Formats: sequence, structure tokens, C-alpha cells
Amino acid sequence: RVDAQKNYRRLVNIHKKLIDDGYKIQTFIIGDGIEKQELEELVKENKNVDSFKFLGRKDNPFPYVKNADLFVLSSIYEGLPTVLYESIIAGTPCITTDVAGANEILDNKYGVVVENNDEALYIGIKQLLDNKELLNKYKENLKYYKFDKQDIIKKVEKILDN
Repeated sequence: RVDAQKNYRRLVNIHKKLIDDGYKIQTFIIGDGIEKQELEELVKENKNVDSFKFLGRKDNPFPYVKNADLFVLSSIYEGLPTVLYESIIAGTPCITTDVAGANEILDNKYGVVVENNDEALYIGIKQLLDNKELLNKYKENLKYYKFDKQDIIKKVEKILDN
């Protein structure tokens, strides 16, 4: 969904900052929603239409996630960020703001959880872009991830107990 909860405005602005810093990156948003048009305008204002794309709704987003170098969750809040599990299953390292369940899901093995603010997410993304060794460590860990329904249920129960 492209709505306020997901805080893609934050991601659009971080993308611009990274481009201005000289990073050669591409950002793709999968999904539709009430903020899409406003965000597309912001991307135009930032002069980043060539490097920031809105792909719309996809029946199968996994090929896009699987081929990404990094999955970014910029949300203000989440009930349970199942999209992190989807990224892990696809083999893509994650960076996320500190939302419910993020630490338990990533477990310091599959990506980074940062404070839930623009600057922390910007710094975290920049550090991962600059530190290929760390990014590769997460990718290597993902090769050994085993989808275990019972383990996921235990993690969800732990999140719900908090």
C-alpha cells in the first residue's frame, strides 16, 4: 500500500539525499494507494524520475524483491511486518525502521533495524551501501534461512506478548 503509514515520503527524500551524495541507486515502490500521485509529484520536484519508480500493484512482487540488493521498510508503524519475512525468503537483506516485530524477525542476521526517524534510516542505508562486506554477510546468512512455520509462529507470539 502506498499510504501514510508506510511513509514513502521519507524514502523519496532519503533517495534524493543519496543521489545528491553521489550514490548511483534505483528505488522501486510496488503497490498503489492514496499517496501515490502526491509522491510521484515529489519525485518530479526532486528531479529523480529516472531513478525512483512506482511500479504499481503486482500479483507477484517476489521477482522484484529477489533481484533487489536491499529491501527498505520505511514505515512509521506496523502491526506485524510480514513483508520482512517475504524479503528474507526472497534472499534480500533488509533495513527497517524500528516497528513492532522488526528486531525479532531480522534477529541481527538478515538486516538492520534503525531508529524510526528519517536521519537514522538515511544513515543506515548509507552505511549498508558503503559497507559491501556487511551487506554480503546478510546475503550469506539469508542463504541458510530455513522457512519454519513453527519458528515464525513462536516469534509472532513473542511479539504479541510484548
